[in-house]
Amino acid sequence: MPRLLAALAVLSIVLFVTPAFAVIQRCLPNPLPAPTAPVFSRDVQKFSEQMRLDVWRVPCDGSFALLMKVTPLSTVFLCESDFSILQGGAPFEFALADASTPGFCAPLLAPRTFSLVPKPPSYDVAAPLTILFDTLSGMSRFAALDVAAAVPPPTITVLALGCTTCHPGDALGFAVRIDNPDGPTVVELKTGVRLPDGSVVTILGRFVQKTLGAGVSETILLFSGFVLPAGIFPAGAYTIEAALLEPDLGVTITRDSVTLTLLP
Repeated sequence: MPRLLAALAVLSIVLFVTPAFAVIQRCLPNPLPAPTAPVFSRDVQKFSEQMRLDVWRVPCDGSFALLMKVTPLSTVFLCESDFSILQGGAPFEFALADASTPGFCAPLLAPRTFSLVPKPPSYDVAAPLTILFDTLSGMSRFAALDVAAAVPPPTITVLALGCTTCHPGDALGFAVRIDNPDGPTVVELKTGVRLPDGSVVTILGRFVQKTLGAGVSETILLFSGFVLPAGIFPAGAYTIEAALLEPDLGVTITRDSVTLTLLP
């Protein structure tokens, strides 16, 4: 009976509730986060207008988002058209976006952080790139800020240990595997299942904070060996999900899911 009650709790679990995200990229919080290492910086000037650029990446649903904080050092009128990206010898455009504007072009009165949202055709956010600032003057018209390649973030994979198209009497189970190709880091692990009626409840509690070692893989069992009884759980799709979040600001690093279909 204790095992059955535990299994019932597990199968009443639902996908965790994510925070409200800025519309620019659903993986980014509002307000946008502060710079985190590695940060690539340069002071630039256009005529008498001076500003400091700080550029960094944040994990974003298995990839990255590129952020830039612009700090005015004088009176500044800033437009996204002042910038371009050079990658692989080809130029690319982007929007200076945050939660209040999809593209900025106005006086900049205080430091402000933007997401550099690619315009088609898109550049590779994770690969090395150079941000060019148009100074409109001098023999070297464009001031260049080189941004090194991103270090791959941790990844998570939901593993099915039994049936995924199931009838009463079938056995099922699930685990998650976390792979960390970079150095030691701290993450929040969230796991859950979305039931056919759309309700949401977590599996391992609200979250589990984990310290990931450098270059390690770890498998965490959610549940296994549960035999589905007849007539208890409604037929339909149950989505088992897992995600890793940055613990301070809740930025989604990576997520994965597997759908379990329960047949009558």
